Order: sequence, then C-alpha cells, then structure tokens
Amino acid sequence: MYRFVLALFFLLLFVPAPQGFWADVLSTQAPLAGVILGLFLFVFGLSLALTSPIPSKTAKTGEPQAEDATTPQPVAASPKGRPIKQKDIVDYFLEIYRHQMKAAPDAPADAQLVETRRDTNTNLYLLRVKQGEKWYERRMTIANIGDDAAARSRVFYVIYNKHIIVKIPPKLVTDFSIYINQMRGEWAIARRLAPRDCIVPRLAGILSLYHSFSDAQGLAWQAIEEKYIAWAAKVPRYQEKLMINGAFAFFMELSTENFLGKVIFDLHDSQKRLGEELRANPDICKDSRVFAGRYGDMDIGVCFELQKIYQDLERSVEAALADKQNGASFSLHRLPQWFFDALAGCEPTHQETGLKLSTHRAISQAVARCMEQHGESLDAYRAAMSDHVGRIMFQQNKPKIAGLVTNILDMLAWLNEKKVALRDIKPDNLLVVGEPGQYPGYLSTPERFAIGFIDVETSVVFDPDWDGEIKQPPLAGTPVYATASHLFDNQLIKALLGDLPLVLHLQDWHAVVGLIYRSAINRTLFENAARNLASVAKIMQSPQARHENPAHFAREASRVFWNGAATEFHQKIRRHKATLSQLQIAVPASCRGILLSQLADAKKAIEERMCRRVDSQTAISGEAGKEKLLSATQKMIVRKRKKIQDESPEPSDDQKELLCLLADLSGYKARMDILEKALGYLEKETPVIPCDVLLAGMFHRVLAASYDSAWGSLVRSSEEED
Repeated sequence: MYRFVLALFFLLLFVPAPQGFWADVLSTQAPLAGVILGLFLFVFGLSLALTSPIPSKTAKTGEPQAEDATTPQPVAASPKGRPIKQKDIVDYFLEIYRHQMKAAPDAPADAQLVETRRDTNTNLYLLRVKQGEKWYERRMTIANIGDDAAARSRVFYVIYNKHIIVKIPPKLVTDFSIYINQMRGEWAIARRLAPRDCIVPRLAGILSLYHSFSDAQGLAWQAIEEKYIAWAAKVPRYQEKLMINGAFAFFMELSTENFLGKVIFDLHDSQKRLGEELRANPDICKDSRVFAGRYGDMDIGVCFELQKIYQDLERSVEAALADKQNGASFSLHRLPQWFFDALAGCEPTHQETGLKLSTHRAISQAVARCMEQHGESLDAYRAAMSDHVGRIMFQQNKPKIAGLVTNILDMLAWLNEKKVALRDIKPDNLLVVGEPGQYPGYLSTPERFAIGFIDVETSVVFDPDWDGEIKQPPLAGTPVYATASHLFDNQLIKALLGDLPLVLHLQDWHAVVGLIYRSAINRTLFENAARNLASVAKIMQSPQARHENPAHFAREASRVFWNGAATEFHQKIRRHKATLSQLQIAVPASCRGILLSQLADAKKAIEERMCRRVDSQTAISGEAGKEKLLSATQKMIVRKRKKIQDESPEPSDDQKELLCLLADLSGYKARMDILEKALGYLEKETPVIPCDVLLAGMFHRVLAASYDSAWGSLVRSSEEED
C-alpha cells in the first residue's frame, strides 16, 4: 500500500498545471503551483515510506520471529485509570471466547447476566458470539473475592473451563519485565514451601489458549512457563493477551474451590437451616406446647407474641375473603404454613397454592400487611430462632472447626520451618486441600486434609541470605489481619524492635489469631484495630516521620495500634468465652515445640520488664518490699490497689505513684498468668487446649515482641483479666 501511495505522489510531479476551477484558485501561477504541490506530496509520501515498517512473513503468520530475545520487551500500555470492575473481567473472557470460536475480531458478541446467587455472591453470565447467522453461547461464573475496601488487590474468582483467580494489584503493572519478575519471586516462594500446595500466577493458563508447544509434554510447569515467557518476549503483541484495561493481570489456576473463607462460611451458615426451622413447625402459632417441647427453656414469651400476631392475621384474612365469592375455597387450616413460609422468606406462589389469582392476591396482601405491622416482634422471633439454629450448628460442627484450627496451627509451624512469612494471611488467601468427594466430612480428621497457600505476593524469606540481609517485602497487608509493623521497613523494625526475623514471623501469628477466631465465631476479631491502621499509615507518611525521626513516630504509631488491639481482643474473647472454651484444640506435634518455646520467651520477657519496672520506681523502697511486690499474685495486687483507692479518694503524689505501679504490675501479672495457663496445657504429652486459652497465649506472645520498653503503659488495660 505504501509503495502505491509513493508512486502516485511521484507521478504528480509530472502532471500539467491545474486548469479550470483550480486555475482560478491558483491564479496565474498555476503551473508553478502544480510543481510545488507535487513536490510537497512527494516529500510527504517519502516520509511515510521511511517511517512505515515493512511487515515480515513471520509477522503475517502470527509466529514468533527467529531472532533471540534475551530480555522481555514491554508492549505499550496506558491504563485507563479507573478501577477494574467485574464487567471488565467478563469482557476479557468474552474476547477469549471469541478467539476460541475463531470468530473475526469485529464479530458481534455480548455478555448477559443470567443469575445472581446472593448466598455465595456469585454472578452467572451467558457469553455469546455470532458467526454468520448463528449465535454460539457458553456460560461463565464470576465472584469478587474479599472486601474491596480492605484488600490490597482486586481479586476475582472465575469459572471458565476451570477455576481461575484473577488478581489486579493496587499498583498497576504495565512493564512486562516487572510483571515477570514479580511472578518469579512468587515461584521462588512456592518452591520453598513445597510440597505443600501453593497456587501462584502463571502465564500458561491464558497463553495456551493462543499458542501451544509441541515439545511441552512431560515438562515441569516452571519449564513450560519459561517457554511462554520467551515466546511472549519475541511477540510483544501477545503480552496484550495478559492485560485487562491496559495493565497486566495475574492469573492463578485452582485445583479446588475450597477457599478457607468458603469452608468457614459453610460451617457457620445458618440461613438455610433457619428457613427450614421456621417452616418446620407451623403448629406453634396455635399450640404453645409444641414450642415448649421443641425449644425447652427458650423464652416462651416470644411464642405467645407470635400467637397474638397470627390471630390478627387470621382475622385479617377472613375479612379480606368475606366479600369474595370464592372465599370458601381457601381453608384457614392452610394459613399457618403460609404464615411461616412467609416468615422464612419463601411465601408460596399462585401456582404453588392452586388458588384463584384473586384469592391468592388477597391472602398475600394480608400477610404482607401483617409482616409490616409486626415487623419488630417478628424480627425478635427470627433472632431467637437464629440463635437456636446457630447453637445447634456449632455443636454439630465443633469437631470440624477444631480440626480446621489444628491444621491452621500446622500451617503456621510449616511456615516457621521454611522460614517464610506470608504477611497477608486471611481466609481468601488459603485453601483447604483434601479429597473433594469427602468434603466436608474430612474436616473432623486433620490428617485427611491440609491448608494450602494462594497469593504469596507479600511473602518474604526471613532466613537471612548469604550476605546476611532479609529482602524488603511490600509494606502492606489486609488491615483486619495486619499489625502496625506491616507499615515499617526492615531497618525501622530492627531499630524499634530488634529481632527482624521474629517480628516478620509474628506478623503471621497475629493473622492466625484473627483467623482462628474467625473459624470459631465467624466474626472479625480486629475490626477497630484495622481502623487504627489508617492512623498508623497517616503518621508514617507524614514528612516528619519520613525525614526527621522515623523511630519516634513508629513508636507512637505502635502505641496507638496495640492499645486498641489489646482492648478489643480482651473484650471480644470475654464476650464469646462460653463458645470458645467449648472448642478443644488438639495441638499438632509440628506446632507444639514452637508454641512452647515462643510462649516461654514471652513469659520471660514480661518477667524482665516487670523487674525493671519495680527497680525503677521509688514508691516502695528496700529489697524486701520489692521482692514482696514481685511475688504477689495478680489478685493480691488488684485488692491492694482497690484498698488504697477506697481509703484515699484524693491520693497524695506518693500514693499516685504507687497506684500507677500497682496498675502496671497487675497488667504484667495478668499476662503472665495467661501465658502460664497456656503453657500448662502445652506441656502435656498430648496437648489439647481450649480455644480461648490458645488465642490468649498466642496474642500475648505477639504483643510482648511487638512493642518496645515503653510497653508498661500498655498493660494497664483489662487488669481484671483472668
């Protein structure tokens, strides 16, 4: 094409001067103007020829060019700037489907939302591509994973031929070399964690849809990945197949759909059971003995209130049908079941009842008015039933929950053995790996399943390499499972807390504490602490923190975070102690040693701080008095402090100092008691420990290592802790 244009422009040099209309336009200088016009067109055509690439035969066939590429060549990418949404992922897979159907790039295609499953937060789409006069269709499922507000990355779960995770990092990657280097870093972590399952991003899952290698059979996945890296480097346009909205996405293939988050949801999801429970006993609205026989000691008042509501409904239905000629066709004996079906959100349809449309509409409207008028009382009844169902499910699933916690501890021990800190442990980053056909039964037997890993982007090996340095991991984490130290670089952690490998490892301990609580209660443990992390980030991003005295500001940020985390921990553990104490956790042999060692170290650290606190005070003099303070129990110290407060409503300066000392010692003693209690269980030959004791011991181990010598002010909270 460019040769044709060049020849045409060259011939214009010899075209006679314009005549007629153009002669009028160009005045009397038409011949000269024609020459000038021809020269201009010639120069323009020549520049076009010189700047246009001549396509090669290999480019036409879509195969890689022969020359070797030593480094990946990035394609031009310009992210559009807006957050990637679920629809962008759907459109991406629609293009894959268009390619698989061998349809033209401009062939008509669309994606239609077919179904939304609110219980699992998934959407089912119908993908359509037109070839000729015929539309071809297939389906795909997609769901957002994690809380978008809290997660570092946007993560989507896709079922398209296989189970795929699509991750969009918060900092968009547009350079192919950076993209590959990030993946290679995760591959190195996966090799270190082997043979435990570790799902990491790969190219083959997507690029194999566009190109396959005849010699790939029998190769390890890493070797196949290197072939695709080299292939994409030689043909940069295929790098675009890995991009969504102008930036590279990370694709991970799953062999199981059992995210730990889904497993926890299954163990605690009482909504289906609640509906069954509400619909199972319609006679309750007429006979309180049925209620008492089924629910025993439950407050009978909710039953009496429900019966009054039903009587109002019955009168309303009778009035609504009184003027209808077909009113007699509906028997009020059917109304209790209708009422309870509506209470469960499953009101029968016109077709299901077999009634005339006018009759069905009259009853349905009466039920709706009843629900609206008595909403508060009906909500109270549902809540009572929900608590009942929840208690039943917890009792039934206790062995499964305990088995899950046992293997979470085993996972933590594995990370310690491999000297890897994941630094972003959360339910959506872990997999439950067992025989698929035996789920969820295998959860009761820890030996029949294991916890695997997915998305190790923030991980770091905390075993120093040959030059004695630990690599700097990303300063990030999921707030409800992260600590203040997630926002400190390595040098700052060493300056503030000293033992960098220990702090990195205990970041995972803190996340595991939150994870065990979530597994047992299905609630978030560190909600308020997560909000405090925003304050920590703000402090650390200030110019003063970055340039003047980072350690000073980091210490203040730690104080804010850990004060809030400790208060929240004690409040929630006390609130759910009855439930947590029922869970008896078998500590795996792999984890027993590290728990014993770390909890003993925490106890020793607290003893040392307590001795320093007593030595530094002036309220009590003499070695005998100091020794008496150190040997006193926590309850004795609390009683002594209360006695001083009762006897001296307006304490003197000396008494204030003593009260402050006693408050600190009370906190130290309380935490030592917690650690000693946990150690008592762990020292048994086959340790089985109540979940609340396990959580308390682990949390206080993290606390003891995560705050510096100013930790004394922290221990004043919850001094009455058992």
